[in-house]
Amino acid sequence: MWITCFDYKKQKYPQTKKEINELNRTKEFMSMIYSCEEHVDIAIDTIVNEYETFPSLEKIDEEKKLSTTCEYCKNNAIYIVANK
Repeated sequence: MWITCFDYKKQKYPQTKKEINELNRTKEFMSMIYSCEEHVDIAIDTIVNEYETFPSLEKIDEEKKLSTTCEYCKNNAIYIVANK
């Protein structure tokens, strides 16, 4: 499973392994998991367990649904579960 990281202080995605490691040390990033209806509970549990915070749950816009897949089963994603 891949969790997408976004550095909201710098307003960009990390580009190198060094930037990803730096974000992991500080925990100052936004993690997002794309999920289908069936796996949304697993995505929520993952965010809660890894970041010890209440997750954000957002429905994906209709135009993005076509190209975004669930990170657990590769069906079309319906939700974005994030730590911020």
